[in-house]
Amino acid sequence: MIREQAKIQIGKNGLTDGVITQIKNILIKKKSVRVSMLKTAVENKEKAKEISDKVMAAIGSGFRHRLIGHTMVIHRFTSGKSFALSESKLNSKE
Repeated sequence: MIREQAKIQIGKNGLTDGVITQIKNILIKKKSVRVSMLKTAVENKEKAKEISDKVMAAIGSGFRHRLIGHTMVIHRFTSGKSFALSESKLNSKE
């Protein structure tokens, strides 16, 4: 059974709070998401690594990622419910 992977693009505005929120929401429902960084957002692989590190820091633990060129694939290895619960606890502390 082939599962369709969710896809997000980071464009010329770069990494925004909206993009991070979108990634978190997708990872609650799906096990993986593919994040493509357009060339207008990143000039080189070092900038792509910088953005991927920021994304991983923002979404927290329970995930692993792989960066291939300007594309990042994030996989969830915890259940979506436990991630959603931890996310709601974080939001209630703010």
